[in-house]
Amino acid sequence: MLFMATQCGLRFGDHNRLIGLMPLSHVVGFYAVFLACLAFNGTWYPVPAFQPSRTLDLVEREQITCLFATPTHYHALLSAPGFTPGRVSSVSLVAYAGGPMDSELLDRVAASFAAPLYDIYGTTETMNSVYAKDPAGRADRARPGFYSRVRVSSIGGRADVALPPGEEGELVVDATAEVASQLAAAPTHLQALVKTRIQEGSSQALEDCTEHEIQNVMASVVHPHFRERLGQFRDKTMRSSAVVVDLDRHEPGMSTS
Repeated sequence: MLFMATQCGLRFGDHNRLIGLMPLSHVVGFYAVFLACLAFNGTWYPVPAFQPSRTLDLVEREQITCLFATPTHYHALLSAPGFTPGRVSSVSLVAYAGGPMDSELLDRVAASFAAPLYDIYGTTETMNSVYAKDPAGRADRARPGFYSRVRVSSIGGRADVALPPGEEGELVVDATAEVASQLAAAPTHLQALVKTRIQEGSSQALEDCTEHEIQNVMASVVHPHFRERLGQFRDKTMRSSAVVVDLDRHEPGMSTS
């Protein structure tokens, strides 16, 4: 929950009004939205079934102050009939996670909300890996999150050795060192749970992706090693869970897996 304050600027007060666009079964929906809202003395509004027009009505009627959603949510909201920036003028904080947002949508979101925009990447129950404030026009940049130590290491090489600036590699996040002292005092079963969740992280199921998102990722694979793996995946000769994609394929920048 703390990264909502340290990275997104959420402040304590009963002025906070958040809606449940992210599912409660996910770390973002439960910890970063629901629990953070209650902990910061705010009001949380459930969204049982996402319907863009009705959600837009809810934002306007209840004067929602914070939106945390996926790129797909924002695309649908901005495309809803009757959308105008004035209808979301109460929103003072906009965050997204769950997948990359392409440059065109980034620009539309930035122009539609009079609020800072945050790209949140790699969230677990204990921490957030990296984040970027106002990423429109510079989506290849990110900063380490709360409790995170981040480096870029060579693909298939040693994870503990960082590459020089400007070289492409894999994003390595080490959160265990920062929370080890706190976990040492925790019950054994809690230590095991946190260790498992940190190692596993969170991933988006293929069935939750839109065709546009899938095609965008597949088209943005840049590393020869993973181009070959993706080809084998397409041919069903192997199953692959790791590809390297540009955060913004229209500009040179860091790639991540």
